[in-house]
Formats: sequence, C-alpha cells, structure tokens
Amino acid sequence: MSDPETSPDADSDALFAAMVGAFALAPLAAALALVLPGAVLAPAHGRPIGPDELVGVTGFFCVFTYPSGLLVGLPLWALLRRRIAHSWFLCAAAGTLTAWLTLVFLSLVLWPLFLLLPSNLALTSTLFGYMGYAGAVGGFTVWLIAGSRRTAPAQ
Repeated sequence: MSDPETSPDADSDALFAAMVGAFALAPLAAALALVLPGAVLAPAHGRPIGPDELVGVTGFFCVFTYPSGLLVGLPLWALLRRRIAHSWFLCAAAGTLTAWLTLVFLSLVLWPLFLLLPSNLALTSTLFGYMGYAGAVGGFTVWLIAGSRRTAPAQ
C-alpha cells in the first residue's frame, strides 16, 4: 500500500496549495514594495506616514497588483512554470515583465490622463524602474512559496 504523503496526488495537492498561497501573497508583497520606500523616506522630508495611511496606500496599490498577478502573472507562470520554477532570478524577471506589461496596458487605457502629465523621460524611466522593482519582489515571493518546490524539469 502506498504512503499517502508521497503519492503523486499528495504532491500535486501540495503544489496547488503552494501556488494558491503564492498568488495570494505575492501581489501584497509587490504592493508593500511600492509603499515601504516612500514610508521610510517620508519622515526625512518632514511628513511621517501613519499606520492608517500606510494601510490605505497599500490597499490602493493592491487594486492594481492583484488583477495584474492574476491576469498576467498566473498565465505567465503556467506557461513557463517548468522553466522558471527552479530559478529565483527567472521568477523575479517574470514578475518584472508582469509589472511592465501591466504598466504598458494601463498607460494605453489611461492615455488621456498621461497627456496631462509633463512629458518627461526621467519620470517614465523612474516609473518603469519602480514598477519593475515591485514586480521582481512579487516574482521572488512566488518563487519562495511555490517555485522552490521541485517540479519535474521540461522534457
């Protein structure tokens, strides 16, 4: 009789549970990555951020990070899981790609609002860098929770 802990069904159930946990926590980690640098630097500029503002701004960024993770990140993970699951760097790069694709989509959808902003290459590159950093944190979080589990390499 086979041990239920080592059966293929138990492995797939554990991987599914890890993926659900990863895609539940990774967008929150990305949102915190967007908020925490500002929270750390704000007191140096004379305006400390309180806990209620920190939670509110994190919730605002979660409005963008959760749909991005589910609509872009999850299909990207499913497509590349066997190739990127073993590498924290590739998971972080996939998270960066997810954030950049979301930023490009939002800029195309909301382009009239971007016309009101000054056309500044430094602002655009800073925004892409900042979003890429947050996506990398989210991708690394996915790897920590689900990707570090050993899946069979691609044949």
